[in-house]
Amino acid sequence: MLSTNKLFNLYTEVKDWLEATNYPSLQKKFEPIQKQFDDKKNNLDITVMMYGVYNAGKSTLINALLGQEKAEMNDVPTTSVIQEYKWKNFIIYDTPGIDAPKDHEAITKEHLLSVDGVVFVVNPSGAIEEMDTLVKLVDLLAAHKRVFLVLNEKHEQSIENFLYLKNSVRERIQSIASQRGLHDILKDIPILRINAKRALSGHLRQEPAFLAASGYIEFEAELNKFLLSISDQDVIKRLSSALQHFLLDCQMDIQSVNNDELLTHYQNLVQKIEIQYFESKRRLMNSIIQNQQNIYQKSKAAMLRDPNQSESVINSVYEQSTQQMTEMIAEEAKYLSLCFQNEIAEIEHLVLQSQVQRAALNPVIELEDNATDNLEASDKSLDLDAVTLSYQSAAKMIKPDHIIKGLQVVKDWVPSLMTGIGAKTMEKWAQTVVGKWIPYVGTTLTVLTSLRDLFSDDKGDKLMMQQAEQQNQARERFHQQVEDSAHDFADQFAQKITSYIQENFDPWVKNLTDKIKETIVLEDSCKTLHQEQLFTLTHLITKVDAK
Repeated sequence: MLSTNKLFNLYTEVKDWLEATNYPSLQKKFEPIQKQFDDKKNNLDITVMMYGVYNAGKSTLINALLGQEKAEMNDVPTTSVIQEYKWKNFIIYDTPGIDAPKDHEAITKEHLLSVDGVVFVVNPSGAIEEMDTLVKLVDLLAAHKRVFLVLNEKHEQSIENFLYLKNSVRERIQSIASQRGLHDILKDIPILRINAKRALSGHLRQEPAFLAASGYIEFEAELNKFLLSISDQDVIKRLSSALQHFLLDCQMDIQSVNNDELLTHYQNLVQKIEIQYFESKRRLMNSIIQNQQNIYQKSKAAMLRDPNQSESVINSVYEQSTQQMTEMIAEEAKYLSLCFQNEIAEIEHLVLQSQVQRAALNPVIELEDNATDNLEASDKSLDLDAVTLSYQSAAKMIKPDHIIKGLQVVKDWVPSLMTGIGAKTMEKWAQTVVGKWIPYVGTTLTVLTSLRDLFSDDKGDKLMMQQAEQQNQARERFHQQVEDSAHDFADQFAQKITSYIQENFDPWVKNLTDKIKETIVLEDSCKTLHQEQLFTLTHLITKVDAK
């Protein structure tokens, strides 16, 4: 994973690049990015903002957390100043709110860029039902913000009404998010309810029962858990996404001020490659996640049914997922190639028309001795049939190794159930495992079978189990091992496919881009140099974001 130091080094490179060039409009656009990075550099604590409609009770909720009236509480915002409060090891900012005056709201939006998490406070009696409120919540998710949704009940409602409202809110969030290409987001949005006014009163009056009745105890525990779950990688993902979008904007802005027709076409091609490549990576990563979840669910179900009969099921779903992913990688490569054809043909036409006599004007795409490029010379165009060559072997490349050592671990673990299994037997078992799809499936299922036997109905086993407590413990170990194994199978699949993409698909795109660049010999233009520098930086950030 990317470290904070590496990300800030990339940020420094972008900042130095801007200072060395003369693009005032880009420097203006960079100011919000600079604020985000500088704020995080100056304050490494996790920061969170109270956000929502200005009359939702944000300040009252902060006071409830602090146990005293520090934040000013007004029905109408009186100031545009962002107030900062320390709660435990976190920084909480109080803001005017969504529906505050425009100048107040602008300051809130600017500060919102720099925080790591958002406590989204709404009044369940009406504001949460407004589409604009939920759209703003989804906007935060799209910007890689961690969101904690709080329903501040100024009037107590029944548990049935609360559960109904929570389900309704989740359904509407899903609908809005799916239109934005966001999926599987509900797990990242805790939804809690509280009566902030009653909680504050309980603190001030020092009445524990009154405080508990407000819902504060559960709210505080869940909020603390939420804030502790915000990791360095969450922060890195947010900052890298902002930097990446800025670099893409830079490419478009520089292109707009360039009047050279050939150079403009070249920049169009480079930009399109980068954008389409990023979209391809996004689709591939989403598919990996879906297949990962599918492997987890089906392998877990198979192992719970019968570990003895589950290996073929697990192997089958693993093979199906692998085949689906390798076919998708090949299709994405072919799709990328098709995207470039018109631009390449137009550039060739312009080059020939201007009679540029350079050696690089030989076939636009040239196949070198290294076959991993998947590019083939054919009348100055891409051979689309060659695109899939390296991806046809993907299934073979991602098969994991299986080792005899795993069976030895099993033998040492449950010797009473493995008696009579010698070296030759273990070797024979290992041979049935080697070459299978799932890493250490044979070992895992042997362990699961052994554990399940400890609480089976077999009379011999029952004689060994005199205590009901021993059976319960064995059952608990079995279910936990199933859970761990299912996650392990799914995670290893994701790791293998991701590594394959990074080692094959990413270099393929880079090689394609490099070969296109080699065919276009442009005049020594400052803008061309800037565009190439931006492409390099964007490529680095894109790789970071895909991880």
